[in-house]
Amino acid sequence: MKKSILLLTTLLALLLSFLFFLNQEESLDEGRPTSISNRVFSHENLVRVEEFEIIGRITKIYRSSGSIWVVDAATNQISQFLDGFKPGNVLSRSGGAPWENSSIWYFEKVEDGHYILDRPKKMIKKYNLNDSLEYYFKAKDYIDNCSRLADENFLFTRETGNDFQFVTTDIKTSEVNNVQSIKEMIFATYKKFPDRNRSLVFEGNYSRNRAGQSIYYFYKFGYLLLFDSVGNIKHGLRTIDNFELPDPVSRQLGPGIQEESVEPDIFVNSSACMDENNIYILSNIIKSAYKNGKVIDVYSINEGKYLYSFLVPNLKNGEEPTEIAKEDDNKISVLYEDMTISTYEIK
Repeated sequence: MKKSILLLTTLLALLLSFLFFLNQEESLDEGRPTSISNRVFSHENLVRVEEFEIIGRITKIYRSSGSIWVVDAATNQISQFLDGFKPGNVLSRSGGAPWENSSIWYFEKVEDGHYILDRPKKMIKKYNLNDSLEYYFKAKDYIDNCSRLADENFLFTRETGNDFQFVTTDIKTSEVNNVQSIKEMIFATYKKFPDRNRSLVFEGNYSRNRAGQSIYYFYKFGYLLLFDSVGNIKHGLRTIDNFELPDPVSRQLGPGIQEESVEPDIFVNSSACMDENNIYILSNIIKSAYKNGKVIDVYSINEGKYLYSFLVPNLKNGEEPTEIAKEDDNKISVLYEDMTISTYEIK
């Protein structure tokens, strides 16, 4: 009898979760702007110069010294593709040892090797040119994402007390060199600050340019932060959609089952990249006129303001862009839903 009650309770919880998911899927567009009147589309055209499809589960792409590097979540390997998408080096090994990787959430190629964030192990690792582990930093707390600033200084987030902070840490010495709170900045902009679930509200990711500057773009609302090479916040910038700060919510899905989330729960900024002058944000705020592609909004690094937008086309089969990567040239690489990677020249 007890087993039957437990089974019915479990099935009820699963049913409620499924119904809630369906309701979320149906209501995703309710909080989404239908138009962004202040967007300025440039005369620039994108010309596709290269395209190929990868077999795997690609989650991230990076551009470095003319090469494209892709992270395959299925194998925990990082593959290099040279000009013309010719295969190059393959880095990383999957496994539980410190020199192996369980799940890669950050990669950066440098002259003397590369860096990796292995999220489940809470490790930021430095490898040499032979793909051998030189050293690693093991964090006490969970590291969602990270970005290298200058030398061995890395930037990552920390939720503490009633605050949310960006911490700069030397991963060789474990010394904390800078702590930047965003509480006052967020409150001044949105007139509120979440009292709980701040890691969900402020979920986001980083991008870095060759000058050592980094941005943190928030997934769930229209805001980004620009950091200098020592981890100071240089600008806080509202994106062109002006999407508001979501609220933390708790939902009872069933007996003893509670879900922590945010409302509205919409991915506003899909991906971002930088070059020496500009920030490029792949926006997920789409009006009907953009049904054949997604918009990239461009912002000035030095002035900290919006410049213009351009459209990245969907593939012929309707697959949409999910990730973008750029260096200091006029090329931008795009990862699509079906694991196709296209490189465009910005004319």
